[in-house]
Amino acid sequence: MTDEPRAAGGFRGPDRAGPNLDADRLCIRDGGAIRLVPVDSIVWIEAESNYVRIHTEDDAHLTRGTLSAFQAALEARGFARGHRSFLVNLQAVRELRAIGSGDYRALLVDGRQLTVTRTYSDEFLQRLERSTFGPPPRGRNGASPS
Repeated sequence: MTDEPRAAGGFRGPDRAGPNLDADRLCIRDGGAIRLVPVDSIVWIEAESNYVRIHTEDDAHLTRGTLSAFQAALEARGFARGHRSFLVNLQAVRELRAIGSGDYRALLVDGRQLTVTRTYSDEFLQRLERSTFGPPPRGRNGASPS
């Protein structure tokens, strides 16, 4: 493996293994500019063919990459898949409402409403509860209380 410098298009080298992410910012190419987008400012990310559109409260940036690569890089930072075509920053969820058949409507801080489908809803709800309320309390022996 060679020590190739990171590409400015939001991804490392030619293999495009994942987003170019430092401790708190995502480096993406947006047209002719290179933008440093703070991870906490990202509200949601949607797939668009071989690209992803990164939505903040004020703007949107299109960059080359896959939603799966962004999910792998951002899951530990509080992002969850709500549909095969989008990820959501769980801190940006203002309200979640059941709409039937296992689907939910997520109202985000930017006013957008997204449908969390039943395929992803169980994991989404569990991750949302953990991000909001923290891990479940443990009893003296380390087991969850009944």
